[in-house]
Amino acid sequence: MKHINQLSKKAFSVIIFITVAVISLNAQNYLEEYWRQPVRYIDDQSREALREAGEILRLNPPATTNNIQRRLALTTIDQVVHGYSNPDTVTALLDFLYERMQHVNELLSEPLNNDSLQIIKMYNAGFIVRDRKVTIAVDITSKNGTLVPDKLMRHIVEQCDILFVTHSHSDHCGKNIIDMFLADGKPVVADDKVYPNNKSITHFRNIRNFSINLPNGVITVNSLPGHQDDLNNNCYIISLPCGKTFAHLGDQQDEDLDWMKGIYKTLPVIDALIINCWTPRFTDVVGCFNPHLLISSHENEFSHSIDHREAYWLTFYKYDNVFRLKIPYVVMTWGEKLSL
Repeated sequence: MKHINQLSKKAFSVIIFITVAVISLNAQNYLEEYWRQPVRYIDDQSREALREAGEILRLNPPATTNNIQRRLALTTIDQVVHGYSNPDTVTALLDFLYERMQHVNELLSEPLNNDSLQIIKMYNAGFIVRDRKVTIAVDITSKNGTLVPDKLMRHIVEQCDILFVTHSHSDHCGKNIIDMFLADGKPVVADDKVYPNNKSITHFRNIRNFSINLPNGVITVNSLPGHQDDLNNNCYIISLPCGKTFAHLGDQQDEDLDWMKGIYKTLPVIDALIINCWTPRFTDVVGCFNPHLLISSHENEFSHSIDHREAYWLTFYKYDNVFRLKIPYVVMTWGEKLSL
């Protein structure tokens, strides 16, 4: 028995030695992997933070009541995007955006079997809005393939019926995306300053109750001739076959408030208003359209300087504490959907 106990003690000592050796080896691998490699360390940290944020958002989808878990996940994305001078070169961010756009492609392949309106957030101010008959893209861009590869955007475009472009800025307007729609024989509607020499684009500014026939349904479009400073910016109000209406204001600012005041009285009831988060005189602009719901856009634009990149946490702060909005609102990130 004494001999067995001695063997047991020796075996235990061997196990302890092996365990310590393995821990030491793992620690050494860790040191070799990250010590004196701060860029790699920060990039891997960003990748893990984005992965966990994505999982939290999956469990806490967009809603008019944003719980603390969802807000924290969106703030995590803010911290990563605002942590780099040139986020459009950060592999962790580009991979995360790619995964989110892959999810959009999967969403669009799923049929809608009721009369709901589904709103899908793309990059920046890009949205895809659909019911069971039509699928409408507005201001979707991939920065000419630098943010999202053309191959993936091609799959997404194939599932859309029409593209609307509010204005000519590259974070709203992509020539590669326009060319994809036109190559498929699909209509592109834009302000008259967007590639004005391209006769395949339907250019207009101020139209009312204009019907567009799409393969499986008819949409009704109102376009208001707005502005971002001196730049033309179309504000689109689009009614779908399901009977619901959404508006997308692009980068509309406050130059047109005099004639836009009360404009909602001449328009269909707006179920969802997509509005730039940094719109000047925000509540006055919103009041012109009197929507049932607000959807924020333009947060985390990679090409903007850090101070104007706009953060989700800042949108929450402004909506709750500065504007004190009475209208329900939703803050979405890339690849998320909302059904009305």
